[in-house]
Amino acid sequence: MEIAISELRSLCEHILVQRGLSQTEARSVVDDYLDAELREKRSHGLAAFGVVAADAAARGHCQLVMENGCVAFFEGNGDIGHLVARKALEWAREACRHHGMALVGIRNIRRFATPGSIAELGSKEGLISLIFEYGGAPVMAPYGSADPVLSTNPIGIGIPTSRGPILLDMATSERAFYFITLARRLGQEIPPTWALDANGRPTTDPSAAKAVCPFGSYKGSGLAFMLEILTGILVGVDVGLEGKLSRRGALMLFLDPSIFGVRLEHFDKKVIQLVSQVKHSRVAPGSNGIDIPGERGQRKKAAVLKAEKIELDEKILAELRSLSD
Repeated sequence: MEIAISELRSLCEHILVQRGLSQTEARSVVDDYLDAELREKRSHGLAAFGVVAADAAARGHCQLVMENGCVAFFEGNGDIGHLVARKALEWAREACRHHGMALVGIRNIRRFATPGSIAELGSKEGLISLIFEYGGAPVMAPYGSADPVLSTNPIGIGIPTSRGPILLDMATSERAFYFITLARRLGQEIPPTWALDANGRPTTDPSAAKAVCPFGSYKGSGLAFMLEILTGILVGVDVGLEGKLSRRGALMLFLDPSIFGVRLEHFDKKVIQLVSQVKHSRVAPGSNGIDIPGERGQRKKAAVLKAEKIELDEKILAELRSLSD
């Protein structure tokens, strides 16, 4: 059904304020969920809002426990990932002014919806932003395995340009696990490339899915494995079969585009030139066109914002309203 974005925002912010968040904190969290919803990353949008509502009621409070020049480390203490990531970005903004870069490690947080939302915020500050998150639980089968051992370990990369951020936002699985959860709730089948059943065979039944598959076979599996180390073990978080959804880690790197002596104007010009070369390359037979990373989602988001209304499944809206009762 169709609902005004402003009404949806008010409803979601009210749910979080009811659970102890300030109005400012609630707005920040809802920003991320709406961003995912508007870009049609619906598995990480409002269908998953009950997760952060539960997190809000049980949250801890993060602490900055180490800073050394351009490096900082936050102990999450079970705080909401959306809010900790923003505190990390605030710290990084100042560090980049002095050092041209900032590296932030984060331990023991609850989820933030998509790394891309944080990468976009960083790139709007004029910073190249690389956001890596440990997904928090063994839900992905490594290539060649029938068992879930790794997490989906998503990636967000934001590149600032004078025409707006270029944004990559992806999981290392063929589809994020919440896509399967959403399909199950809506009574839909899934493609056989998304998940494996209990016997390690591809399945189209989301209720039978026991492990998601890596994208690109061994390439996605290899990337997920390395990120499990960098976003988990490196920052002191349990991973693999010991991983917990409420105890995630993250690694964030922010760079001033002029850090290696390239003038900002030149950087911007060359990035825009590369975009143009990609966009004006010949369209392959059977292709629907050529998009740079994040372009399709941003196009969908712009269209929905212009209309000021969004289509939302009735089941999802009913669940949201039940959270505010």
